Amino acid sequence: FLKKKIYSTAELSLTFILMAVKKVNQFNELTKNFFWNRYEYEINEFDNYKIGIIGNGRVGRILSKQLKLLRFNVVKYDKHENKKSLYNLLKSSDVISIHIPAKNNKNFINKDKLEICKKDVSIINTSRGEVINEKDLINFLKKNKYANAFIDVINNEQRRIMNIKNNKIILYQKKNKNLFITPHIGGVSLKARQITQDLIVNKFLNKM
Repeated sequence: FLKKKIYSTAELSLTFILMAVKKVNQFNELTKNFFWNRYEYEINEFDNYKIGIIGNGRVGRILSKQLKLLRFNVVKYDKHENKKSLYNLLKSSDVISIHIPAKNNKNFINKDKLEICKKDVSIINTSRGEVINEKDLINFLKKNKYANAFIDVINNEQRRIMNIKNNKIILYQKKNKNLFITPHIGGVSLKARQITQDLIVNKFLNKM
């Protein structure tokens, strides 16, 4: 019950979506380079965008409700429900937000699926790094300069010995403008941390 009250990951996904459709980072890059042109990139109102949500679990459902309140067109795919075609979602979505577990979904987003997507798609991942083949994502972003990705998770981030300075996806972000990475901040809001701590304590006490 308490876990259902945690909204922080869905809120981060929503933030990334808003940044993507309003091209906040692209326009910021213009002003950083002393270029003042509000027509450089085409932007539209929310109801002109289709957002594809992969995974209809707790986070996917919360995000879907938030997006619909903002007038976005939302299409969802969940392999356990199979209500919508994944192919159609990939082909028609302006933004694709991923909310699936790593188990049984390693490299779920790969070269084959990325080739179906629009050439200017925005890929968002706040679930687990392992669900995206990072090499395929980098190649896709290199080939399609108007595509971009916002990710809060990377492969093997749980390893204490991870060398972030030699991480290929971090290095790509450092040299390119169409990849944005945050250090797994989706679940670290003060409220989320408190609820998580309460859940752990309750589980411990119930086992005693």
